[in-house]
Amino acid sequence: MEPNDRVVSSLSLSKPIIAPILHVWNLGPSRLTIGGTSTTGSAIGLQVVARNSTMDISGTTLNNQVLQDVGFTGCLDSTGATAHESCGSVRLTGGPISALTFDNNAIPPSASANRDGWWWTVSFPTAPLTKQFSPATIAAGETSQLTFSITNPNETASVTLTPLAFTDNLPAGVTLASATATNNGSCGSPTVGNGAGGALAVGATSVGATNISVVPGATCTITVDVTSTVVGSYTNDATNMSTSVGNLVPGSSTTLTVTEPLDVDLSITKDDGVTTYTPGLDTTYTIVVSNIGPDDVTGAQITDPLPMGVTQANWTCGGATGGAVCGAPSGTGAIDTTADLPSGASVTYTLGIGIPGSYSGSLTNTATVTAPDGATDSNTTNNTASDTDTMEAPPVSGACSPREVAPGAAFSLAPFANGGSVVKTGTGAWGTGTTSEWYKLGGNYTLQWNFTQPIPAEWLQFMLIDIDPISPNGTLTIELGGGVSTGQIVKIDGDLLLGAGGVVRRNGAITDDPGQSATFRFAPGSGTLTWIRITSANIAASDNIGNRLQARPSCLTVQKISEGDTGSFEFDMTNVVQADGTAVPSTTLTTTAEGTPVSSPAYNA
Repeated sequence: MEPNDRVVSSLSLSKPIIAPILHVWNLGPSRLTIGGTSTTGSAIGLQVVARNSTMDISGTTLNNQVLQDVGFTGCLDSTGATAHESCGSVRLTGGPISALTFDNNAIPPSASANRDGWWWTVSFPTAPLTKQFSPATIAAGETSQLTFSITNPNETASVTLTPLAFTDNLPAGVTLASATATNNGSCGSPTVGNGAGGALAVGATSVGATNISVVPGATCTITVDVTSTVVGSYTNDATNMSTSVGNLVPGSSTTLTVTEPLDVDLSITKDDGVTTYTPGLDTTYTIVVSNIGPDDVTGAQITDPLPMGVTQANWTCGGATGGAVCGAPSGTGAIDTTADLPSGASVTYTLGIGIPGSYSGSLTNTATVTAPDGATDSNTTNNTASDTDTMEAPPVSGACSPREVAPGAAFSLAPFANGGSVVKTGTGAWGTGTTSEWYKLGGNYTLQWNFTQPIPAEWLQFMLIDIDPISPNGTLTIELGGGVSTGQIVKIDGDLLLGAGGVVRRNGAITDDPGQSATFRFAPGSGTLTWIRITSANIAASDNIGNRLQARPSCLTVQKISEGDTGSFEFDMTNVVQADGTAVPSTTLTTTAEGTPVSSPAYNA
């Protein structure tokens, strides 16, 4: 309470305050001028928060023009009773304020006594500043995140708190592990450095943040990475912090526990028991995850992403030994789970995948085990295991094998209802007879197979045979008609190299193969062919080159396996017709020995 006579009061603040509010009541006829000092050098202004009808505000002056003391509702004095004369609350603007002055020029109007005793208080918005280590326990040398949080409560007449700044001195033994800091986007445009005002650096022992701005209702978080190499418990409490303004109030403490790192050796193996796969069928992998020790592990991470193009999979976890515990007993899709593995323990995963019918190339599946935070894996070379299968090659004999096309000026692509003719050019002789007519007896040549009607490229394959060392620069260029590109050609075996533009040449890195050859086919969905042309260059006059064409009919078989009994099944094949239009008869398969497969003939579908 101020006395009844004119008086100038001052208030010095231990820390600057953002947006303080002056509350005044029982202000009689007078003129109360408010001044002070802002850390920004800006002039102090007044912003009305609340007032009764007798308080008039002009600039930074509060005026009461009432000529006598009367009671007004809406204001209470310090005892809770109805106060007299003017009352109200005003917010002081102009930046963080470090000092205030109140000059009550109590010269009353005419006929009024100079009896202006008045009351005042100051309040200001506060924002708690908290901090948290996560994880709160790490092994020596590992990293924890230290997050600072500032919350600006969303209350009546709340304002944006800016600029805010703080410094945190890390506990002795804890240092920064990274020279970067992150924030959640609710902090304005903060600058984060070390506590001395310099840039963040690995090994620094303090953190400082300036130019923080937090709107009402928002929480700003600023995060840095810290570490310690010494086992112990480190408490970072409010006494480690300093703030730039009184509005920012350091609160809770947080503790980081640093333990001796666990010493483990995790390993993983993976195998599906085969080396080839068939598109459209399944394969099943056995994955064994072990902890060689010497320490126990809780929460080892096991991942096994599916190969590109594979979408169907399911897995189970079991076969636990040595007290191991599966994090989950089963799942669908890729494996992404954990397991608890005491020293010497293991778990076994069984992963079954469905291979798409369109799948081609190598099928590689890789599984990985990773030690959790707080554990050091002494040998990471055994943390990954892969299994690679190649696509099952077509049969090399029997009904489903590629069919050799008999050489001649005209040819048949049986069992397909298609054929064609051949155009051959070049100096020198060609072979003769039904098995060697497409062999060029030395020198350069052009051979073109023309088809009577377009044929799917994947129904064909061809061989280029016997480029000898006497043609070190010899090439065979493949050209295609019908819209199929040479990029769709796939070499399936042999030593010859297939390059860009369909150019085939000897492999100079192979010296123990006097005559190099290769077999080629086309990727699925390549389109249709109307002709294939082979053009040679730089072939020696004594180097004989063979050209062979083969048909690749699709085929259908039916197989029966009785694992626990013998007997017969009849398969109704009335809806199956071979490529040449021949109907496929119903087929009876009889098992005479348990576990022995019985297959039907192969039909060209």
